[in-house]
Amino acid sequence: MRLPALHHMVPAAALVIGAAVIAAPIPFRLIPVTDITPGEAARILVAIRSGLATGAQVGLPTDLARVANDRVPALLSVWEHGRRRIEWQVDGKPLSESVPELAEKATRFAEDRDPRALRLQLNLAVAEGWIPQDGVLAGLAFVPGHDGVSGLVGELRVYVPPSELIRQDRYEGVAPLPGYELGIRLGLGMDKARRALLLEAERMGVEGDEARFLRRFKALTVVEGADLTPRLLMRGTVERPALDSARMKAAVLAGASYLSRALGPNGLYRYHYNPVKDEDVHDPYNWPRHAGVSYSLALVGRLLKRQDFVEAAGKALDGFSRRLAPGPGGSRCLMDRGRCYVGSSALGLLAFSEYRIASGDGRFDDAARGLAAFLLAMQKDDGLFYHDWSPKKGIDLDLMKLYASQQGVLAMARHGRAMGDSRAIAAAEKGMDNLAGPYWSFFLGGYFFGQEHWTCLAAEELYETIPKPEYARICLGVGDHYVRVTLGERDTPFAEDVGGMSVTHLFSPHEGGTATAAEAMTSAVVLGEKTGRDVSRIKRTVVSTYGFLSRCQVSAHDTFWTKRPEIAIGGFYETQVKPQVRIDNVQHAISAMVRGLAYVPSGSATSAAEAQRDFSLSP
Repeated sequence: MRLPALHHMVPAAALVIGAAVIAAPIPFRLIPVTDITPGEAARILVAIRSGLATGAQVGLPTDLARVANDRVPALLSVWEHGRRRIEWQVDGKPLSESVPELAEKATRFAEDRDPRALRLQLNLAVAEGWIPQDGVLAGLAFVPGHDGVSGLVGELRVYVPPSELIRQDRYEGVAPLPGYELGIRLGLGMDKARRALLLEAERMGVEGDEARFLRRFKALTVVEGADLTPRLLMRGTVERPALDSARMKAAVLAGASYLSRALGPNGLYRYHYNPVKDEDVHDPYNWPRHAGVSYSLALVGRLLKRQDFVEAAGKALDGFSRRLAPGPGGSRCLMDRGRCYVGSSALGLLAFSEYRIASGDGRFDDAARGLAAFLLAMQKDDGLFYHDWSPKKGIDLDLMKLYASQQGVLAMARHGRAMGDSRAIAAAEKGMDNLAGPYWSFFLGGYFFGQEHWTCLAAEELYETIPKPEYARICLGVGDHYVRVTLGERDTPFAEDVGGMSVTHLFSPHEGGTATAAEAMTSAVVLGEKTGRDVSRIKRTVVSTYGFLSRCQVSAHDTFWTKRPEIAIGGFYETQVKPQVRIDNVQHAISAMVRGLAYVPSGSATSAAEAQRDFSLSP
């Protein structure tokens, strides 16, 4: 039997324990050079902005006298239409001298430009430290998104701040166990660090072909938002206000709008996009994710009464339906590269069903019935599904693909509700009986769960009509597991990571995996409340996870380095140090958040108005 990749099946803790043991005690301390606060740094940027507006000479604000003599390496960047036009670096001078120098340069640069089209970014190296010059330990000393690198090029010490390392995709390049490929990357590789330093030196006009005496530094970074108000940059996005229902609803609408705008005239989505480089990431197009995204648009459209999202889902499903081909026994299936995978067809059926419920439009009913017939033909005696069929070879009895059976159960349950199909409901019940029973009845099954969001969604869907206690029990177990692997305030020193799913703060949590956990925990809360269970801990955790997801989302204030904000706004970065947007990560985030609006604090009219501006496409 061919099993899914091992790293998808074992607990995350088993994968990272080696890296954690090695990296956690690294003794390369940073030496503070100032205790300036983010608010004080923001006031410096306000002062420099005032010089752009008036042309007047600017000094360090008088209320910052306590840090006036701090010799803080300072970097001021000027962004225009998503491009870093220029950066100045001042090292070895107190802030009382470096701030006027940077302000004068910025004012002079802006003389023949529209100042309101410029976004200012200030990086302060608030702590510095020595590192080994090569090797794994040197790379693991860096905290991605927080630590920058400096080095001597020629006779000048050149600084590359964290945001520039993120923009150049330099982070997370070190394998913690050399010679062993675990699919884990941490820190900052020294080769990448040197390339970044030499590139920065070349941009500054500094001659030199070698970067020497490397150090790492902790950066405090403030950048102007779309309204030119300075905000603290927390890795890839700016600091967010506390999440409430108004802000979360705005985030959901912005995410759905991103997906709607990503849908092209050909009925295909812009699948994987890097807003910082303004380029598509050329992965093969993924039809299961196409269907999942269309399901999400129909779901959000139905719950938030936005017909435009439902219509966008219908447009995308037109293209999906045209790819259906004859399957076994007169059924229909999604043909992809000569094969029909259960997961692809199941997600198509799920999307057709959600669209039918949301719109009342029956134009995909025949296609849905054909897909349901395919799933029935692929169902095994134990209730789960064979995962692959081809016209030449028939059913592959061995191949297993992640999530396929769980997606099949959910799709049949939702189709049964949409079409009143009792056979589909019975097939879903049979599959759910297995998922809630024998499927996890093995020794290690008592200690962990995988990514079981589809299981929880299926359990929630079926519990409406078939309230079996075991359906709620399996999802509550999944929810409890995700609580244990979600970072709380005491689990990480990085506020932006709280609510992300990870077993160690050495990783920047992945938005996609965290979003699927949020889907599962949301279902666990729903089922727990229906069964009278105490789910307060799961609810607190999933609310913090919604907050994490919101910090991964691109708002108008995060577009200083984005060339086309009209494309990027509303998308979700894969991680805080990997600013790429893939449609399924958006799908899972908004599908979880729209169903959890009742669990976050109520929002005010003021926060609703602010949130709407935060995602405005207008400059």
